[in-house]
Amino acid sequence: MRQGILERSARPGVSGRTFRSSGRGRAEVVDPLPKEVERLDHIATLLDSRFSFLGIRFGFDSILGLVPVVGDAAALGISGYLIAEAARAGARKRTLLTMLMNTTLDAVIGSVPLLGDLFDVAFKANKRNVALVRRELLRKHERRRAKQPLTVDLH
Repeated sequence: MRQGILERSARPGVSGRTFRSSGRGRAEVVDPLPKEVERLDHIATLLDSRFSFLGIRFGFDSILGLVPVVGDAAALGISGYLIAEAARAGARKRTLLTMLMNTTLDAVIGSVPLLGDLFDVAFKANKRNVALVRRELLRKHERRRAKQPLTVDLH
């Protein structure tokens, strides 16, 4: 009977999940991503796509953008927090720079009345940024797994 074998999902890197055989014909899901990524994804969803009106998804970033200066500054602060957490989770400088460019573009164009609000609804910088972090950490996990030898415990 095999126990403790890690098997990759059918499409590695897409789902980000790894399965561990329990030895009884069942597989349990082992999520390689830190819990921080799930928390960041939750925050990004609140900011960019929490609500829907007439099939258009939007979030608190778009709502805050309706308040001149203060709303945009608040949304920018939360976006900056996402970048700081990505750095803490181990994202590369290149990824952090891309995230910073997304956030800057969102803040600059988002500060233009009306046009900026429409841009906020369409661009969704925070969701893009969390997708970058997720992809990066999945790649790191896959590289780390590829370097480890496969061990099989047979009883």
